[in-house]
Amino acid sequence: MKGQQKKIIVLCGGGVATSVMATSKINDFLKQKGLNAVADYKRLDQLGSIESNGIADMYVTMTMLSKKLSKPVVNGVPLVTMIGTDKVYEQIETLLQEME
Repeated sequence: MKGQQKKIIVLCGGGVATSVMATSKINDFLKQKGLNAVADYKRLDQLGSIESNGIADMYVTMTMLSKKLSKPVVNGVPLVTMIGTDKVYEQIETLLQEME
């Protein structure tokens, strides 16, 4: 992928265990695929600041969200349950390609 590096924000209620694990898996996937993006994890209570500062190009959520976000959202729960992980990675790759 060419262009500016994209930022994926992994959101979780506490920003500790599940989001850290998912972020690591996403970064491994991005590197393996040679995609120009990086994932970072944040707590759900940081969402307002992230949205207002335009930090994210995409969100991967580890919890249900009650509001619509300004950028694409991928359900990241399968990265923890290990059921349906391929679909998550496919969605991330497709969205990144659409951003180029």
